[in-house]
Order: sequence, then C-alpha cells, then structure tokens
Amino acid sequence: FELELDMTQIGLILNSYKVTSDMYLRQISELECEWERSEIEVSERTKEVNELESEIESITRRVQFAQVEYGILELIGRLKDVNTVENECQHVQVQIDELNEKIRMENEKSAQVNSVFGLVQNALKEADAILNTTSSQANHKVPSKDHMEIDP
Repeated sequence: FELELDMTQIGLILNSYKVTSDMYLRQISELECEWERSEIEVSERTKEVNELESEIESITRRVQFAQVEYGILELIGRLKDVNTVENECQHVQVQIDELNEKIRMENEKSAQVNSVFGLVQNALKEADAILNTTSSQANHKVPSKDHMEIDP
C-alpha cells in the first residue's frame, strides 16, 4: 500500500478538513450565541424573580400592616362598645339618681303627712279627752226631771 498522495488529493483532504472545521466553528459560534442569549435570558429571569420577591415582600408588609390596622380597628370598635356601654350606664345612673331624688321627695312628703297625721291624732285625742271630761261633768250636773223647770 503506497502512501503516495498527490497534491490534489492532499488539497481535497485538507479542504474536507477545512469544511468540517468551518462547520464546527459555525456550530461553536452558534452555541456561543445561544449561550449568550441564555445568559441574557437567565439575567432577565433573575431580574424578574428579584422584582417578584420584592413585590412579595411589599405585599407581605402591607398584609402585616393591614392585620395590625384591622387589630387596631377591632380594638377601637371594642372601645366604642365599651364607651357606648359606659354612656348607657351613665344614662341609667342619671335615671337612678332622678328616681332616688323623687323617692327622697316622696319620703319627705310622707314624713310631713305622718307629722300632720300625728298632730291630728294628738288633737283628736285631746278633743276626745275634752269631750270625755265635758261629758262626765255634764252627767254630774244634769238635773233630774223633778228639778227641771218647764216654761209655759
């Protein structure tokens, strides 16, 4: 087997290697472009992910704030309820005070009536005593029929 190659064959072989090499270089260049596009896409996706994470953190803070705000509003509502009950209690207390004042005034009137009633009872007792005394004196001084004078 002879290794004699002529220049044409060597040129063809070299040309074939060059074509293959060029094809590989094009593929490498395409892969490098695709790699760069992938890096750009990964960078853009990473940026989107970071923006989404930032938005999630912001939403989380707003939710936490809303929860705190809701808690505060709930407490304010409870305080309003307490104030309403307190106001109602004060209103009831005013009514109780008014009723107590009316009772006190009625008790004073009742005491005055009782005092007047006591005075009337005492006066009646005295009148009764006077009547009894007068009646008993009259019984002793009443003339008999025999002593009575008849006026013509």
